[in-house]
Amino acid sequence: MSHMPHGVKFRVEFVLENDDELDAYEPPTTTSNISHLSMNIVDYFDLNHCTLVLNNTLKSLTLPHLSKLSFSVREFPRDRICWPHAGFMACAHRSSFQTSLESLLLEEVVITEVELLACLAAVPSLKYLSIGDHQSIPGSHGEEKDHGVDHHLTTNSLLSKLTLVPGSASLSAQALIPNLRTLTFRSRLQFDDNVFLDFVLSRRVQPTSRPLTCLVEWLAGDFREIDVDVSARLRELRAGREAIVCFSAGYSGNSED
Repeated sequence: MSHMPHGVKFRVEFVLENDDELDAYEPPTTTSNISHLSMNIVDYFDLNHCTLVLNNTLKSLTLPHLSKLSFSVREFPRDRICWPHAGFMACAHRSSFQTSLESLLLEEVVITEVELLACLAAVPSLKYLSIGDHQSIPGSHGEEKDHGVDHHLTTNSLLSKLTLVPGSASLSAQALIPNLRTLTFRSRLQFDDNVFLDFVLSRRVQPTSRPLTCLVEWLAGDFREIDVDVSARLRELRAGREAIVCFSAGYSGNSED
């Protein structure tokens, strides 16, 4: 990894099987010029060990040219990743993510609003963000408990904090990710449509610029109609190439759907 040139896309797959060895997992410090890093959990794992491994891996890395970082788990949404906050913040500080990181994919990660806001404050250069609510899945026959977790992230509170205040876009201390051009989120649609519209309006652009694209996937069982007036305004923004908002059904992970 340390010998790879700038521009390389690097995928790390973690198979977390031996719990005893994982307790002592501390990878060597490494500096790499890779541009894309994908961290993937591919086998059965304990959540605590998963978080420990991801945290310690990120704490060991310095990635000065990283532009894209993603996390995934093979059995999503039955399984999920808990956000390795300390590791990310340490890596971001050492690697100067504030100027290099443009894409952050956290759709399969359980992250709190406080953690997410702290991350976004550290990466003002971000242009693409993927996040999501989470929904537990009933266990199959013979299983005693459900899979996954119920977690709400895309709320009025978060959307309000991502809404740009007039005049703040040029002030990085006041505006979170002012360069955002694409937001994708899996949602239980538990937000006020007018709050969502305020977010979109605050980030609309002139027709000559690339419009904000917002892709919203609702989770199984959480569909509802969007406010009529809000829908009409979103259509106007799309027609004027100021913002593009699309709603669609997301993958539930339930084979019976």
